[in-house]
Amino acid sequence: MIFKKYKYITLLFLCLVTRAITSIYYIEDIDSLRFALSAMDYSVVEARPHFPGYPLYCFLLKIVYFFTGSVGLSFSLIGGFSTFIILYFMDRIWSLFTSINSNILLVIGFLCPLLWLMGNRYMPDIMGLALVMSAFYYFLKILAQYELKSILLLFLLLGALLGVRLSYAPFFIPVVFLLFRYPKKIPIMVITFLLSVLVWFVPWVFDSGWNSLLDVAHNNTAGHFTDWGGGIMSEEATYWHRFVKMIESIWADGLGAWWYKRHWITMVVGLIYSVLIFLGLRYIYLRRLKLSLEEKIVIPICILFYLFWVYFFQNIVYKPRHIMPFLPFIIFLCAFGIHELRKYSSDLFSKLLIGIFILALTIVSGVINWQHQTPTAIAQVENYVQHKKDSNTIFYSIPLINYYMSRHVGLKDMIYCTSQDQVDAVIKDSLIKYTVITTFVPSNHKRENQHVFFHNPYVNRLWYQIPIYLLKE
Repeated sequence: MIFKKYKYITLLFLCLVTRAITSIYYIEDIDSLRFALSAMDYSVVEARPHFPGYPLYCFLLKIVYFFTGSVGLSFSLIGGFSTFIILYFMDRIWSLFTSINSNILLVIGFLCPLLWLMGNRYMPDIMGLALVMSAFYYFLKILAQYELKSILLLFLLLGALLGVRLSYAPFFIPVVFLLFRYPKKIPIMVITFLLSVLVWFVPWVFDSGWNSLLDVAHNNTAGHFTDWGGGIMSEEATYWHRFVKMIESIWADGLGAWWYKRHWITMVVGLIYSVLIFLGLRYIYLRRLKLSLEEKIVIPICILFYLFWVYFFQNIVYKPRHIMPFLPFIIFLCAFGIHELRKYSSDLFSKLLIGIFILALTIVSGVINWQHQTPTAIAQVENYVQHKKDSNTIFYSIPLINYYMSRHVGLKDMIYCTSQDQVDAVIKDSLIKYTVITTFVPSNHKRENQHVFFHNPYVNRLWYQIPIYLLKE
C-alpha cells in the first residue's frame, strides 16, 4: 500500500512536469483559438469556445489561468493532471481483473503519443477521457457488486462529463442496463446525475442567457450534423475513406505506429504493437482474464456504441482526437500481451523486445511532442502575415482561416475577403494600391512571392500544408 502511494505520487509528478515542459505557446488551429479565448473571456454565444461550450472545463481552466497567467501552462497543467487520472483509473481497472504488476501498463499509457499531445493542446479532450476512465471504473465495480458509493460516483462523473466533453457520452449508453438491474435505485441514480449536471448548467444559463443559449444550441447542433461537423452528412469522404482514416487515427496518430511515409522507427513500434495485441487477445481468448458474463457483454458494447458514434457523426477524417477513448483499451491489450509474452519466451528475449518497444515509443512520442512546440502551418502563416502586411492589405482565404487571422493582435485591421469578387470590389472602388495575401492560387500572373508552410500531419492533421501568395495590385 505504501509502495502504491509513492507510485501514484511519482506518476502525478511526472505527468505534471513533462506536460508543463512540453507546453505550447502559440495558437495551433481554429478550435485551439476558441478555447484560448475562452480562458480570458468565456462566451459560448460568441464561439469562445464553440458549442456545446464545455462549461465545466472552461470554468476550471479560468481558475488555473487566474493563478498562472499563462494560457499554454494552464492547459498543460490540466492536461498533466488529467493524464494522471487516466493512468490512475486504468491501474484501478487493471486491478479489478488481475493481480499482475501494472507498471508496464502505466509506462505505455504515459508514453502514448496522442495522449501526451492532447495533454498540451488547447482542448478539453484529455480531461474528458479522464472522466470516461474514472466513470468506467465505477461502472465495472457496480457490475461486479452493488455498492451505493460506486453508483453515486458513477452518476456524478457522468454529469460532469457532459460539461467537459459531451461527445464522449455515447460511450456510456449501456449504463441504462443499471436501471433494469436496480430498478429501486433509479431515483437515486437520476437525482445524482441531475444534481451533477445542474452544478454547471445553471451558472452556464445565467452567464449565456437562456434564449441565446437555445439559439446557439439549435444552430450548432444542426450545423454539426448537416453542414460542418465532419460526419457522414457533412463530409464528402466515402465510407471506405472514413474507415481508413479512423484506423489511421487509432494506429498512427493514437499509438504512434507506422503509416505510409512515416519514419522507420514507427514501423518498429507498429510491429511490436501487433505482436502484443495478438498475444493480448490470446490471453483473453484463453480465459486467463476473469470476466463475468455481464462484463463480457458490457465492455465491448460500450466500445461499439462509441465506435458507431464516432464513425458516423464525428470528424475522423481530419481530427484523430475523437478516437481517444479507444486507446486505453488497446493499451490494456498490449499490457496483457506482454504478460503472455513472458510466459512463452525466454526472460532475455521478452526483456529485449519490451526494451526496444519502450525505447522506440519514447523516441516517437518525444519527437512528436517536440515538433508540437514548433508553430503549425497556420501559426507560421500568421507570423508571416504579421511581417508582410502594411496599412493597405487584403487577406483572402476561407472563412475559418480569416477568423483565425482576425483574432490575432496586429491583424484585426486588415480587410478580409472570402471570394475573388470581394477582392475585386475593394480594389475597384479605391485609388489606393493594395497588397493581397491569399491562400488560393491566383488566377492572374501578378504573383511576386510564394511560400508553402507545413508541419508534421501527425502533430495536427488540420491545415498541415498551407500555400501563401503575395500579390501587388
